[in-house]
Amino acid sequence: MPFDGENTVTVALAHIEAPLLPPSRLNPAVPPSLEKIILKCTEKKPENRYNNATELISDLRRALVNPGGDFVRTAPQVDDSPTVTISAKELTLIKDGARQREQRDTREPGEFAEPARKQQRKIPVKHRDDDVNPQIERLLTGVGVVVAIIIVAVLLFIVSQLTGLFNKGSGVSPTLIATEGAAGESASLSDTETYMPGVVGMSLDEAEKILAEHDLTVKLSYAESEDYAKDTVIGQNPAKDTVVAKHSAVTLTVSEGTDKISLDEMNLLSMTAEDAKALLEGRRLTVNVTEEFSETAEKGTILRYEPASAAPGGTVTLYVSAGPEMANVKVPTLLGHTAEEAAALLTEAGLVAGEVTEETSETVAKGLIVSQSAEPDSELPQGSAVHYVLSLGKASQNQPKYYATIREEYSFKNVYGPGAAATNIDVMIRFKQTVNGQTVTRTLMEPRNVSGAAILPINYTIEGAPGVLTGTLEVVNATDNTVLKSYPLEFYEAAQ
Repeated sequence: MPFDGENTVTVALAHIEAPLLPPSRLNPAVPPSLEKIILKCTEKKPENRYNNATELISDLRRALVNPGGDFVRTAPQVDDSPTVTISAKELTLIKDGARQREQRDTREPGEFAEPARKQQRKIPVKHRDDDVNPQIERLLTGVGVVVAIIIVAVLLFIVSQLTGLFNKGSGVSPTLIATEGAAGESASLSDTETYMPGVVGMSLDEAEKILAEHDLTVKLSYAESEDYAKDTVIGQNPAKDTVVAKHSAVTLTVSEGTDKISLDEMNLLSMTAEDAKALLEGRRLTVNVTEEFSETAEKGTILRYEPASAAPGGTVTLYVSAGPEMANVKVPTLLGHTAEEAAALLTEAGLVAGEVTEETSETVAKGLIVSQSAEPDSELPQGSAVHYVLSLGKASQNQPKYYATIREEYSFKNVYGPGAAATNIDVMIRFKQTVNGQTVTRTLMEPRNVSGAAILPINYTIEGAPGVLTGTLEVVNATDNTVLKSYPLEFYEAAQ
């Protein structure tokens, strides 16, 4: 309570002329902006307070953002009140008169007159130092009672307007009165009632403005929604066209949006599978690639994807064209043939030459094929690649050897960016040289699954082909054979 006193007269007079104790004197944690809002709400004159709840809510919101701000508009303090100042002695007389009336009210009816006369005779004249006329004392006491009654009546009127205490009709709850018919039906509303407007689908700002026009306040709740944009109203309680009491609170459910990524907005169908996979993995999505034969779509083209949207950490499946379905063809025998002969045999069979590697052989002459990746007479889809190994001949003790050394580190963040930690990749390391016009490949590290946040050490001493002074080391995505990084190598003859 803002004021306290021995009786209602004292409290009523305090309401009229006593200043309100600033809240920060009772609780230092109250910020300046909130204190000014409280003081404005308790101004003596109604015209100096807030005009409506919307203004108050606006300042309260600003106080949350800027607790120390000086934005509360207050009326200049002009002493134009018609209230007559009452001296301390007069206030004491008012209190004494109220106390005597309380004592008289507690006596029995038959004991009232005589004791009162005895009491009056016992009061010495010398105690009335200010010589107050009894009639003036009674007048002041009456004035105090009238003022108190007026204040109580005003307070009751304000409370009735805010709570609908005196609504006409049956004793239905003043906060919410459901209508039995639609808003279009004729129904008489009291001055304290209004129809609940429909605000679903509106922005929060628009909804609050409309509700303020209907003298309604807002309580908010939030929920995720894939159908509504962020800060859009997706639900309301009470429902549209319900009759509600003015100044009552209604609940709006507001969309928080969704953290799901819309794949439809990424234009994936216009990308290659490689580009789409990199883009999705950069958004912290796991990508599965599934190939399907297609008579119309070029190989590597994205046919479709699932799902249409996914949250970070989710999985997306890309369906990629493998081109037209090809008939199987028989693999020719390449063993014992030269590289030129092998290329001609594969072309005739409808196949292509794959990777060519070299190794020493004690039984196969230099330049002839030692082994092949697909067994002779087995079947492969037309257009498939067949890898093979060429013989370097017998190892010679006197033949000079050539070596290259590399000491590097490779970070996958160069490819996958900030989302690398949520990505895993199958990676391999291989070495290439051109020997006698043929590209020779050797695997230095077999495919291994590593985290996209890993740092890959590349520490090798590589023996190259005799007399060949250059080569290339490649870091390769083993899933789609994409070269992630190439390092040039220089070879030097080893000292004998």
